[in-house]
Amino acid sequence: MIEYNLEGYITKINEIFTSLFMYSEKETIEKHHNILLTEEDKNLKKYENFWIDLKNGYIKKGEFVRRTKNGKSIFLNSTFYPMLNQEKEPYKIIELSFDISQIKEQEEALKMQTEELAASEEELRQNMEELQATQEDMLRKHKEIERNNMKLEASSQILKKTMTKQKVAQTEYKSLVNGINEIGYIATLNLERKFIDINKKIINFLNLEKSQIIGENYENIFYKKEDNFLEIFKNVTNGKIQKRENVIKNSERKIFLQENFIPVFSSKNKVEKVFIMAMDISKIKEQEQTLKMQTEELAASEEELRQNMEELQATQEDMLRKHKEIEMRDNKLKVSSQILKKSILKQRETQTEYKTLMKGINEIGFIAYLNIEKKFSDVNKNLANFLNIEKTQIIDKNYEKIFFNKKEEFSKIFENILNGEIQTRKNHLEIKNKKINFKENFIPIFSKRNKISKIFLIITEI
Repeated sequence: MIEYNLEGYITKINEIFTSLFMYSEKETIEKHHNILLTEEDKNLKKYENFWIDLKNGYIKKGEFVRRTKNGKSIFLNSTFYPMLNQEKEPYKIIELSFDISQIKEQEEALKMQTEELAASEEELRQNMEELQATQEDMLRKHKEIERNNMKLEASSQILKKTMTKQKVAQTEYKSLVNGINEIGYIATLNLERKFIDINKKIINFLNLEKSQIIGENYENIFYKKEDNFLEIFKNVTNGKIQKRENVIKNSERKIFLQENFIPVFSSKNKVEKVFIMAMDISKIKEQEQTLKMQTEELAASEEELRQNMEELQATQEDMLRKHKEIEMRDNKLKVSSQILKKSILKQRETQTEYKTLMKGINEIGFIAYLNIEKKFSDVNKNLANFLNIEKTQIIDKNYEKIFFNKKEEFSKIFENILNGEIQTRKNHLEIKNKKINFKENFIPIFSKRNKISKIFLIITEI
C-alpha cells in the first residue's frame, strides 16, 4: 500500500512495499511515483494523463511493470483510489497493489515452451532426412531410443508422484478495509456459525440481499459436500487460524476460493466471533488444470510411443516411417518433462502467508472497545496513531471527550446501541489543524445472558 499527494509524491508506505521494492521509508517519502517506473515509461504522454485523471477523481486500475531499487522488473496488479474530502474533492491517492510476477513468469514460460516445441518439430523434420543412411544405423538408433524412453518413463512416474504432493497457493496481502472488500470475499460469523456481517462482493456474486444472508447458518450458504467444516470451526473457536479451499456458484459461473477462518478475541482473550477472508484462486486452479492436461497428454504420448515401437519390427520401409514417429514422440516427451520440472520448481517457491485476524485488522483499520458507560476499554495502535496520542491517554476516557460531535445525536445512537442495534454515523476531527472525516460503526457485543457487555467500534477514514 502506498499513499501519494495529488502531484504523485509519496507520503506513506507500508512494510509490504519496503519488502517488495527494497526501498526504505527514508528513500521514498517525498519522492515522485516515477522512481518506480522503467526509464521508457517515465516520458510517456499517457503517464502524464494518468495522474491528471487521478487528480480529477477517476479510479485507475491495471497491470503495470515496476522497477525495484536494484533494477529488477516486477509485475503488479494495482488500483489507484482518489480519496475525497468533505467537499467531494480529491486530496490524496491510495494505491493497492498485488505482486503478479509469478503469474506473468508462468505465462512467459508457456509461451517459450510453445516456441521451443515448434523449433523442435522443425529440427525433427531436418533430422528425419538424415535417417535414410543404412538399416544397421537405424537399428542402433532405435535401441538407443528404447533405452531413453525407459528412462523418460521412469522420470515421468517420479514427476507424477511429486506433482500430487504439490499444493498451489497465492500470496495475498491486505491493506485498507475498502481495498480488501474490493478484492476479497469477507464475512463475520458468531459462535453459532451464523452470519453477522458480509461484504458486497459476496452479496453481488450470490445475487442475494444482505438481509437474506445475515442470520443464516454458514453451511446453508457455503455448503461443501463431504466437508469437515465442523471440525475446522471447532479449531477456530479454540483460537487456531484455519484455512481450506471451497467453490461457490451463482447462476452464471463458479469460482474457487481459499477461505481463511480467523478467531476474533475479546478483551478477556476469549474467542467471541470468527472472521472469514476468502480470496479468488480460480486462475491458479486453471493453471493446475493445464498441468493436469499436460500430464494426461504425456501419458497418452507414452502409450502411443509404445505401440509405435512394436510396429518397427516389420520391414525396412515401415521402420523408416515408424522411426520418424518415435523420434518425434521422444523429443516431445523431453520437452514435456522439462516443462513439468520447471513447473514443480516454481510451485515450490510459492508459499502461503496469512497472519492472524488481529494483526491483519490492526494493519488496515482503526479499532476500539467501549464499555456501557461510554468509556474506552481498549484501542489498537492504528487508532492511537490516528489520534496522535498515547494509548494510555485514551483508556478509561469518555468517548465524547475524544470524539465529541453532535452530543444529542450520539445520546440517541448510544441508546439504540444499548438496545442491541448496530449504529453507523459520519464524524470528523481536527488533528494538527487538519479536518479529517471518518465513518464510525458501533457494534453491540452481547454476554452469555444476552445483555450488552461492551461495544465494538470500527472507524474508517472517508
